[in-house]
Amino acid sequence: IEGISEVQVITNQFSAEYGRASGGRVNIRTRAGGNKFRGRAFYFFRDDQFNANTWNNNRRGIAKPAFTNHNPGVTFGGPVVKNKLFFFTAYEFDNIQEDTIVDAWVPVTAGNPNFSLPAPTNPAGAVNVTSTFNGVPVTVAVAPYIEPFPTPAKKHIFTARADWNINDSQNITFSYQMGRSDDLRNFSGTNRIGNSLIGRIRNTDGYNFTHNWVITPQVVNQFR
Repeated sequence: IEGISEVQVITNQFSAEYGRASGGRVNIRTRAGGNKFRGRAFYFFRDDQFNANTWNNNRRGIAKPAFTNHNPGVTFGGPVVKNKLFFFTAYEFDNIQEDTIVDAWVPVTAGNPNFSLPAPTNPAGAVNVTSTFNGVPVTVAVAPYIEPFPTPAKKHIFTARADWNINDSQNITFSYQMGRSDDLRNFSGTNRIGNSLIGRIRNTDGYNFTHNWVITPQVVNQFR
């Protein structure tokens, strides 16, 4: 966020340069360096001590899930050649340690031997469930399984940008954006234990090159 200079929201009737979108578009402009070296450091912190439990958890006697968020970062930019060449960099680390409640029903006795399941946390709440398998009714006793499951998320975000003013009518911008994400928070609670085993790792690298040229007061060209 600290690497963002401007956010523009276009809701309708935008020109052809903003293709591949319908209904609306959000443009984000990254920060650029200047003739002075400038930087900043920040640190955001959140903790479950400042959160309230949900109404449903309180109703069922389920404790508030653990949650801690550490989000430090730094930015730094300045000149390479004054009035000509500038750079800007930003780095952010988002570290979330969170528990999500797995709320499911599991067999009281051993189920499928090929797929082991945890024991119920409340065997006294067992009920009988009947289904049909190959035309034969099958009755199985199931009981609640309610447990917190760790769903951490760690993200590294790095942005770098260089700007070169060639002359009064031409300038070049090159930027690089890196994202490294190891996130289990896409699992937001479910009654299916299998869903809690799904994680997501996403690594991204983005490059951008832009050349602006004011040919005449009436003609401007941009190459990307």
